[in-house]
Amino acid sequence: KSTSTFDKVVTEVDSIEMENIDSIVVHMGDNENTFSAVHAKDFVTFFKSLKVKKKEVNKSHEESIEKEISVTITYGEDSEESDTFYITDEMIWFDDGVKSSYSYQIVDFEEVETFIESKFEDTSSYGIAPPIESLSWGMSVDECKKNLANYTFELISNEGGLMYRVSSEMSLFDYTDEIDQVILKFDSAITEPVYPYHTDALTSIQFIFHEIDVDKMKDKVTDLVGAEGTHWVDIRKSDFITWESVDTVKNLDKASYKLLEDFWTLLDEYALDSFLAASKEASELINRVDMSDGLLTARKENSEPINKVKMQYTEDGICSVEFYAGMNLFLYNLR
Repeated sequence: KSTSTFDKVVTEVDSIEMENIDSIVVHMGDNENTFSAVHAKDFVTFFKSLKVKKKEVNKSHEESIEKEISVTITYGEDSEESDTFYITDEMIWFDDGVKSSYSYQIVDFEEVETFIESKFEDTSSYGIAPPIESLSWGMSVDECKKNLANYTFELISNEGGLMYRVSSEMSLFDYTDEIDQVILKFDSAITEPVYPYHTDALTSIQFIFHEIDVDKMKDKVTDLVGAEGTHWVDIRKSDFITWESVDTVKNLDKASYKLLEDFWTLLDEYALDSFLAASKEASELINRVDMSDGLLTARKENSEPINKVKMQYTEDGICSVEFYAGMNLFLYNLR
């Protein structure tokens, strides 16, 4: 055969230490994205199994100044090691930080582009993903409308944020006919320079159901989140269950954590400056940053969950399930 998988012709890829991977940094044209170690298996498996022509190309990589795609595997701040897959002119080579392999012609370059683009469009690096696949937490109203071009948006409230009812048929957990409403909620634009988004940003998605088996819905959400929820009752005697994401701050890759850490530092500095100028206004600003509203708390505990799901229900099968962006609201825009 004239073709093979990349790991068969470049055995150095076996040196990748899967269990020690901290993050994956991908450059594609002008785009860059950092993925957590959760995605490591997907990337490594894809490039190991990528079909290439067996005949190596003895090409000086120094001549390939403009690399179309690079996928760099890092092993944390305490490690100077890294492994990188480089792709240019529809050829691929591997660099383990010590030496580079030969280049090999990729059989189907479009397969690589499709894979990378799908990862860039991935809606959930951490925590609980949006229940609508084409959306990402933190998107603006215009971005959501573009990604849901076949749906109509009806503005139902602009007090304390923006709320849109999305028309047309949607489904969740195999429920379709039982869904009465799908509501997208956005934080209004925050003009303070310290905030990473100066436009509206998607902070939660709510599904409202009728005539469903509430216990089955609880089980479906528990399976999705991977952890049991906590039942509670509000002052109006309404029943709620809140599920917190299994992912917490300590699960973030170092690059993502640093984005949040730098943001927290800016918040602290901004609060101090504002306090010196007007203590009341500064206090109110910081108090806005509250996980209960789908926002990021100003706390920095490593045990803080990334995001959550909240369910409200009645005995007669009326049920609301709301997914919150949590920290993903900021991660999307900080990146």
